Amino acid sequence: VVATDINPLTLKLLKFGADCEERIEDGVVEAMRFDLFSNDPLPKSDVIIAADVLYNSRLAKRIGKRIHEAIVRSFDEGDAPVKLIVTDSQSFHGTDFLQEPELKDLNAMFKEESWEELRWEDIKCRFCGSGVMIDADQVYDVDVRTMKWGF
Repeated sequence: VVATDINPLTLKLLKFGADCEERIEDGVVEAMRFDLFSNDPLPKSDVIIAADVLYNSRLAKRIGKRIHEAIVRSFDEGDAPVKLIVTDSQSFHGTDFLQEPELKDLNAMFKEESWEELRWEDIKCRFCGSGVMIDADQVYDVDVRTMKWGF
């Protein structure tokens, strides 16, 4: 598992959490600095997970471009298509990257070939958990916009 982020503290906390979890074997999780806005190619992977990171339109569009990059690269290299899991529990205005031209074109090609299209699905979930500065677990219902593709 390669987990990426731009923030060194986030990567340290992620690595610490993985190292503390007994069910995760040593060396399974690699925390790597990667800037989505750089010109560097997205690290190659079998599965891309973008969980609750669509904070604003600019970031969502960039994640959409990176998803497009990963899908096209897997086709160009003759690999199995990369698999995607995207979750968005906030649904902020302007974060639907499927409206971007390159992803619309990709979906048009998928539709023409009778392949699975990239699409959002809304799921109702019950959340139970805590967070920063919250001592006890909270339980509440949440609507989550999700995308699962390639499985």
